[in-house]
Amino acid sequence: MKRRAIVVVGLMILCAGALAAAQSIPKVGTQTVLLSLPADFHDEELVHVLQHFVEQEADIYVTSADTMSGADVAALTARIPSHYFTLMPGNSGGPRVTVIPSIVSFEFLYGKVLFIGGGWYDEYFAASGYTGATEPSYADGLYWMTDRILAQHGTIGAVGAGIYPVIFSGVLPAGSTVPAYPCSALIGAIAGQGYQPMPAEQTAPPNGSGLPLIEAVTYQTAVNSADVLMTPIPNSWYPTDDGLGEQLITDYGTAYTDFIRKVEAAFRGIGDESAIRITNVECGPDGMVTLRNDGDNPVNLAGWTLRSVDLATGETSHTYTFGEYELAPGASVQVYYGTMMWSGPEDFLHWTEDIAIPPGGRAVLVDPQGNERSTMGCE
Repeated sequence: MKRRAIVVVGLMILCAGALAAAQSIPKVGTQTVLLSLPADFHDEELVHVLQHFVEQEADIYVTSADTMSGADVAALTARIPSHYFTLMPGNSGGPRVTVIPSIVSFEFLYGKVLFIGGGWYDEYFAASGYTGATEPSYADGLYWMTDRILAQHGTIGAVGAGIYPVIFSGVLPAGSTVPAYPCSALIGAIAGQGYQPMPAEQTAPPNGSGLPLIEAVTYQTAVNSADVLMTPIPNSWYPTDDGLGEQLITDYGTAYTDFIRKVEAAFRGIGDESAIRITNVECGPDGMVTLRNDGDNPVNLAGWTLRSVDLATGETSHTYTFGEYELAPGASVQVYYGTMMWSGPEDFLHWTEDIAIPPGGRAVLVDPQGNERSTMGCE
């Protein structure tokens, strides 16, 4: 069965609100994303996550814990750069963003799930459970959502304190290793739920001052036919009222991007996408581009593209889009162009009869999310 998942950035809230706004939202969509944020969040953090989808044809729905009324929707909309509301799938290749009331978070299934945490989780959970929390119904809604996601063979990503709804929902196998940034309450909550806390390693900041840096390792746990991925990026260490959002992205921007890619890889069941690379480019009237999978897992190349880029102008002259093609570990595939007919249909794919990559051009391999994975020039 093809995996389906939801991406939820932050925490979702169960509250009174208009259900009418939910009627036009698709119940299931492999490129439908919900970004749900706490009342206080870093604008830079939100934009960095949105940027991950800028090359995708994605429908992104955004809400926060305080987004209940039309005025709240307008206020949140004003915090998002306006160009995210004008990019349209199929035209610019970018996402289509819609701000919605928070109650919608519990009513629909989306494409993927990602909980990004913060200190505000303390309002809804307690170290020994959520019974002492001020908003137990909020937690109940999260647990129900988490169970439903995994029952639908979904993929969940949890960042920092975003592990709270995961560990308190009880969906992880007993004794699972759960990463945590150095926070005694967080570590205690993990142990209290019967899991093995794994505190992240700390290092001094490069300039000798400011917040320490932690190793943002990703832990992946199988839950029946679904996956939960967790990373201890400590975004709650960066207060929103001190304007430290830029520093958060400076310190952990790459870690965020890598983590989201790993969630996507788990969702699609393709393993480590970074293992696919271009190993050879032969240019001329009849040339080819060779790709190899240097990883340990097979990779489905459906939706990946090869692009011929003019180095002088930066423009793309030809694009080849892969169909369903599974590249086994250690295996290679040749994508040829020109009129010469190559033998071996399992190892060769035909791009175009034109000269796809002229001398001086460059082949660029791009994954379905628009990330450049490998590039090589044609001499």
